[in-house]
Amino acid sequence: SEGDNLKPDYLLEPLLYLNQPAVIFGDYCSLKSLFALAIAYTVQLPYYDNLLGLIPLKESTPCLYLDYEDDPSSFRKRWSALERGFGQGPIPIKYSRMTAALSDSVEQLRNVIYENKIKLMIIDSLGPAARGNLNDPEPAIKYHAALRQLGITSLTLAHTAKDSLTKKRSIFGSVFFMNLARSVWESKSEQ
Repeated sequence: SEGDNLKPDYLLEPLLYLNQPAVIFGDYCSLKSLFALAIAYTVQLPYYDNLLGLIPLKESTPCLYLDYEDDPSSFRKRWSALERGFGQGPIPIKYSRMTAALSDSVEQLRNVIYENKIKLMIIDSLGPAARGNLNDPEPAIKYHAALRQLGITSLTLAHTAKDSLTKKRSIFGSVFFMNLARSVWESKSEQ
């Protein structure tokens, strides 16, 4: 109807749509993991005067960081360095070192999300979380089905592929990893 509000709801405007999947992809050393942690810090505080131009919700947004690539010690070092850098004080974040595919972990994660009132889940990174031949559509479809079952905002970190003809970068794997996400962002490092 004419009175309908067509403006989307955001968890973090303009990056993360509320209860929808988002992806940041980029090359190694493009700081996508650090940027994802800065997003988590911003929404958990919430940090309004963040100088990034990001608009968080009015209330704190608890986050869950699913780590498929690193270890807890390294994560804690990066998180505490980020806390010191922002200078707004320590903010707890729920961390889980993952080994099973996301689609095989839905029930376990559903409990963690419920018990901790999680509203943002960061998945680092797509390949180990999705598993299988990433060029086939099935892993992408299963991965996004798992995200829909969990029903919260998610931010997935992904590696890049490059089209050899056009030299255009995209998410490594099936086009469905990109097409089933609500928003997709590319992270580039420049010297």
